[in-house]
Amino acid sequence: MFGGLTVTTYSLVFFLPTILKQLGWTSIRAQVMSIPVFLVAAAITLAAAVLSDRLKRRYEILMVNSLLTLIGYAILLSMESVPVGARYFAVYLMTAGGFAAQTISIVWLSNNMGGHYKRAIGVAMQVNYFCPFTNSRWSFQNRSVS
Repeated sequence: MFGGLTVTTYSLVFFLPTILKQLGWTSIRAQVMSIPVFLVAAAITLAAAVLSDRLKRRYEILMVNSLLTLIGYAILLSMESVPVGARYFAVYLMTAGGFAAQTISIVWLSNNMGGHYKRAIGVAMQVNYFCPFTNSRWSFQNRSVS
């Protein structure tokens, strides 16, 4: 699950201005319009972290945020028939849901590990081995011989 969440968050971080430019805005306006998206995502991530910690329910909060991301992708999938305002709202859903779900998945693993050495190794393995962007260094090696 962490790998899929990481693909979502990395894609949004790198391509959000391009996605917003597809809404018909200029490059400068797309950059400016990405600021509130990330601010809302930060607020939702903090709220989800506090709520999941108080309720001691990580799975339910993770699934709600994953569902928000899925709804955002569904709206953007039918972007030809959806107005610009709804597509911009979909970007909010995808970013807020993806960032919160990724954060909770990291915390959930570390809470289930006993001892600080196991916790450190477990989180490092989760972030490094299950993340396609960091794992690609080992997966796609240049094997040509000169």
